Amino acid sequence: MIDKQKYKFSSLFATEFREVPCAGEMALVDPSTNKDYFCGEGIGSKLCPPGSYCHKSSAFSKCCREVILIKTCSESLYGCCPDGKTSAQGPLNAGCPSICNCNRLGSYGLTCEPISKQCFCKPGVGGPRCDRCEPGYWGLHRITEESNDGCSPCTCNLYGSVRDDCEQMTGRCVCKPGIQGMKCDICPEGTVLGPDGCMDKSIAQPVSGSCDDLVCFHGAECRETEDNHAQCVCDFTCSPEENKDLVCGSDGNTYGSECQMKLFSCRYQKTITVEAHFPCPEDSKKNKQNVPIFLKHSSLPEDRKISLLTRNSRSRSSSELFPRNNRRIKKGK
Repeated sequence: MIDKQKYKFSSLFATEFREVPCAGEMALVDPSTNKDYFCGEGIGSKLCPPGSYCHKSSAFSKCCREVILIKTCSESLYGCCPDGKTSAQGPLNAGCPSICNCNRLGSYGLTCEPISKQCFCKPGVGGPRCDRCEPGYWGLHRITEESNDGCSPCTCNLYGSVRDDCEQMTGRCVCKPGIQGMKCDICPEGTVLGPDGCMDKSIAQPVSGSCDDLVCFHGAECRETEDNHAQCVCDFTCSPEENKDLVCGSDGNTYGSECQMKLFSCRYQKTITVEAHFPCPEDSKKNKQNVPIFLKHSSLPEDRKISLLTRNSRSRSSSELFPRNNRRIKKGK
């Protein structure tokens, strides 16, 4: 029988422990109501089916699967899916690949949540079937089935682009008049890009390229390029061995592992913490959309470009909560 477990939920200001039903696994569904079994006291209470137990707390009473070593899907509680090899997640082939139709590139697997039929999407990917990129992201076709990386951020220049989203096949942004480049960051010769568009160099405010004026968080390092631009760079990757256990991030996205969540937090320079060690609920993204905007770009590869957070623009709470990393690294050294 599964031991009742408590999962750690973190926030910026406090840490608490909440007991979750079935230790984070899906509770059993009553086929007569298409809802989770209720095994508590009162109206509607039922005995849990064979092979399950009643997990009770002050907040819930649900039937959970007992831990049984399953060698084949035919031994599972709901039997096999039509493919003959995948275990069904509920009655009537609920959660089976043929019912879910999850996109192989955009989802973590071919199964889905039994009731809502929502597939488990990779970061930056959306839709019930994980078949499209979220606003501000592009490149669903560039994802590989073996990779846990999702859609790529558009990284449109804040000053040079019309909007945050971009062309889905190429990542090209929509530029304001007179501005060019894939990311709308190139002005005609003799001008520089600023808040009001392309301006003459003689009247434009100088922009410092020093790491003294750039603060990097979440494991990123400040590096100065040959053309005197400061960049926040995340110089680490997640090994395949680390990409095993899905986690739910505080931004409402499901990540392939805690390491991958930290990598996205570093790349996007935004605070993301682990809320649960299982996929995020279907509605967890509501009111959590915070697509990062990349202000500057360099010759670094696309997946190494990081939004810039200057000392003048960072909030007081961010500077108090997270240490700055201003280690200066000259390119080529």
